[in-house]
Amino acid sequence: MPLKRKAKNKASNHPPPDVHAGSSRQHPPQAYVSDQSDSEFEPLKRPTKKARLRKLRAHCVEVLEEDDEEPVRGGTASTVEEALMMENEKTKRFLRSHKKQVTLKTSKTQAALAQCREFLDKVHTNETQELAKKVYDLSDPEAAKIPADDMKRYPLFEHTQQVHRISRRILKRHQDADTESHGCKISLPRDTWKEEEQTIKELMGGCREYGEKLAESILVPGAQPVTLEGYSAETSRMAVRIFNNIRQAFKERTWGDTIHGQLKDATRIIDAAKTLHRQVQDARIRRENSEYDVNLDG
Repeated sequence: MPLKRKAKNKASNHPPPDVHAGSSRQHPPQAYVSDQSDSEFEPLKRPTKKARLRKLRAHCVEVLEEDDEEPVRGGTASTVEEALMMENEKTKRFLRSHKKQVTLKTSKTQAALAQCREFLDKVHTNETQELAKKVYDLSDPEAAKIPADDMKRYPLFEHTQQVHRISRRILKRHQDADTESHGCKISLPRDTWKEEEQTIKELMGGCREYGEKLAESILVPGAQPVTLEGYSAETSRMAVRIFNNIRQAFKERTWGDTIHGQLKDATRIIDAAKTLHRQVQDARIRRENSEYDVNLDG
């Protein structure tokens, strides 16, 4: 009983820390060290944060499972105090193991850094020093001011100037296109249809008037040449083309000219018949008068 009371007091004064919380606070960043020898050193790829957390949790579970298999104080916990003491022992063992791992990873990381420095020292030649100096000079605004004559010797400068010229031309074309798009009025199909409808109406009216005048010129003798007035030149040309065959058929002598000639001939015949009838009447009257005179004398 005194032992249990002592354990109880110890447990009440020092509660066991949370395994997961302690692991999250004590866990240092993973060291990326290759398992190869120093001569075959190659930098490893840094694992992601989730991968590191999964690896740490798996290790903690493995350590706890190993601790569960080991007997603590000669048997299983029979009271709450013994369970707390067992948990405290497990936590201590885990922390000791974790510190060992941290020490091991730290030493490996330091060895890897030393190898990296050695590798950089080997490749740090005169050529790299020259290149570093040029980069530093270009990063300095005052040192980056190269004379105009020296700029022409740099191919990059010429390519940059060419890119600038092409970019300015493209920008100018885009600006012109934008200006024209604002001032351009897009005609809708309905407007085009209205214009075509108006043109067709005008053409039909011109053809009707031209046909009437053409028929009148055919029927009336000595008619004047047919012309359209009040219509556009395009409408007049189309009307003339439509009635071109009819005009060619009656070009020499029209029906009106023929009828007019026939009327003239008929008028002359009638006049001749009237004259002949008058002469016959006069002769008959003279004969009757002569007969009357003879009868009076007899």
